[in-house]
Amino acid sequence: MRKTLFVMFLLYSSSSLAIIYHWTNQQGVQQYSQAPPRDKSIPSEKIHIKKHFNDNALPSNSFQQSADAIARSNAERKAASDKANKQIEQQQLADNICRRTKQSLSSLELSGNRRYKDADGNYLRLDEEAKNKQRQKLNEQIEKNCH
Repeated sequence: MRKTLFVMFLLYSSSSLAIIYHWTNQQGVQQYSQAPPRDKSIPSEKIHIKKHFNDNALPSNSFQQSADAIARSNAERKAASDKANKQIEQQQLADNICRRTKQSLSSLELSGNRRYKDADGNYLRLDEEAKNKQRQKLNEQIEKNCH
């Protein structure tokens, strides 16, 4: 497929091209060029171009318009992909905050009058009023971050 596209490109890229050379190199790869192979022992085939496109046959900017459309499409797809990746990262962050907050609330509820480990890793002993404030704060965080 690439070889066909390459040959078509060579055939239609310029009206000054009259001959294309085709040969197979020592590695078995087919080659196309405007000049014959440098190694004269390699047999090559001349491909004569019989018909050239007139400049008026195709709109002069159709290829550029196609390239621009492809570039815009690629940019739009990349922007959509970046947006989706950012949303995934934000959701993962919110899920992580939710999980840690629920763990803190569970630790607070189960600790009784023992020491409580806060989000920074510090151990505190809370009285009932401080425990209720902490419980309220954690519940607010859960409502905010857990869906």
